[in-house]
Amino acid sequence: QGFRDVVKHMNGKPTIWTNTRAEAVIYLDGKPFNLRQIAGMENVDLKKGASGDEVEALEERLKGELIGKTINVAEEVVVKGPDGKPVMENGREKTERVTRSITVTAENCQTTQDVVKEVQADYPNFEYRRIPLSDEKSPDPASLDKVRDYMNEMSAKYGKDSQFVFNCHQGKGRTTTTMVTAGITLDGRGPHQLELPFDETRERTERNIRENAQLQNLNTT
Repeated sequence: QGFRDVVKHMNGKPTIWTNTRAEAVIYLDGKPFNLRQIAGMENVDLKKGASGDEVEALEERLKGELIGKTINVAEEVVVKGPDGKPVMENGREKTERVTRSITVTAENCQTTQDVVKEVQADYPNFEYRRIPLSDEKSPDPASLDKVRDYMNEMSAKYGKDSQFVFNCHQGKGRTTTTMVTAGITLDGRGPHQLELPFDETRERTERNIRENAQLQNLNTT
């Protein structure tokens, strides 16, 4: 549904989607899950430096291995109060992690490619590519070159109406890094410049980076 919501929001304009997740993702009942050790949040069964095709081939293999099995999945659910309404905390809906069992079938299990093909059937101008980036560290420059080359390829195909979308797991590190890459790639094609013109803005940005561990690697990049 997340894919569809974003593509619908583009109002028919070409949507160029870059998925930077280096971890295998499986959709169960439409929700994305990835293989992790819950306690340490470490990715499992990943090949360092794997290409997008390799990661998505791993998803296909994982799907085949899971079908017919009952597995435990962990997910965040919204906490509701006695009145049935979501409990608010710091201006946001409060969530808690719950674990449940689910029996995997050919009907309720999809790879990312399965989902993408469904969306492309309804939205012909939806383009997708998997370009894995390492999480919580500076990315390999060669990977950012792939992002740039993909953007240039799609810009040549669709022109100025191209709408660029990036995703990772939480939209913090890898997504932000590729958004910066996109901005640099597009710089000079229009009136906007990639710079922080005001000292106050620059100081606030640098302070946020210093205080937010998730952004430290972006600063290095």
